[in-house]
Amino acid sequence: MERKKIIIGIKKSETVLRNLTGMDIIMEFDKLLISKLNNIINNKSYTLYQTAISKEKKWDFYFTMLSDEFLKFLALVEHYSQIDTIEAEDVLDSFLEIGNIICGNVISVLTSGHNEVKFAIPILLKSSEIKSLTVNAIKIKFEVKETDITGYLLFAFNEGDRNVY
Repeated sequence: MERKKIIIGIKKSETVLRNLTGMDIIMEFDKLLISKLNNIINNKSYTLYQTAISKEKKWDFYFTMLSDEFLKFLALVEHYSQIDTIEAEDVLDSFLEIGNIICGNVISVLTSGHNEVKFAIPILLKSSEIKSLTVNAIKIKFEVKETDITGYLLFAFNEGDRNVY
């Protein structure tokens, strides 16, 4: 059930990004892992973190890039001429915007059917701020058709009972 919802959220994100950037972007559910978050993130990247809470449940959501190829895509979005030498700090605004689009679409599908879901403002974490949490981690393959850019993103989450979690 979660896998199907996540795929729907990924496909919605793909459509929004295609419309926003004008680029032919393909995003696919690659793999579901249960792992320690700090063991699988890209230490050179930032992680977008957001929480949501309903009457019944609480969720923690994380989004980051697993490969540096996503930086090239962000550099294209920001119209940089040298996309091969881009650093994460150079495209931070686009990372936040596009990360929010991807997270927002997946989160909205995952939390649908729950009463009165409230969302916290997303925050940006450095890799050193990531705790050793066991999460459901979804590896997402992305590709920009007009270019040779192909890489991997990570969407991870914890879900629990609001009163216990």
